[in-house]
Amino acid sequence: MSRRPDRRIDKTCEWCGRVFSVAISHHRQRFCRRQCGAAAALPPVAERFWAKVDRASSEDGCWLWTAAMTPKGYGAFRDPSRRQRVLAHRFSWELTHGAVPIGLCVCHRCDTPACVNPNHLFIGTIADNAADMAAKGRAVSPRLKGSQHANAKLTESSVGMIRRLSDRGMSASRLASQFGVSRRCIRMITTRCTWRHVA
Repeated sequence: MSRRPDRRIDKTCEWCGRVFSVAISHHRQRFCRRQCGAAAALPPVAERFWAKVDRASSEDGCWLWTAAMTPKGYGAFRDPSRRQRVLAHRFSWELTHGAVPIGLCVCHRCDTPACVNPNHLFIGTIADNAADMAAKGRAVSPRLKGSQHANAKLTESSVGMIRRLSDRGMSASRLASQFGVSRRCIRMITTRCTWRHVA
């Protein structure tokens, strides 16, 4: 005799708010999936966030983020409810003042990317942020090309020579050895993936 299937009921996940269906025999299930249950078991999000902040080490009143950082030095915080990382200074603003209006960004008065002190932050447009950077002399200079770049090992004339010797049949290995760079660097030059401004 076949077993009758359990009737199902709809429940609302206590963490993410999604409606999900469970067998009536599992009516006590509180979360739609394991990840929501794990997130709910964590300490409250504000408590987790402020535990990663050093409020004492800076003399200028900056509260420095001590956990994950972006390549540009901004703090990064994983908010389980969003299922993605957010910038720590933005999250600090949201915890203190509420949601950031659409189209606006959270900017630093103190010019310290790792700072999450809400008193050092303000809301503005991208144009406001760029104007603030320019007024403080922090505007990004145009990207330097070729030998002007701080990490350049070659000059425009040596790049021209590499291309001429390559056209004459000299191997990438020999060119790399002669000019003190990698074979990959030579290939990037000869295929014009880099140093495109050199004829």
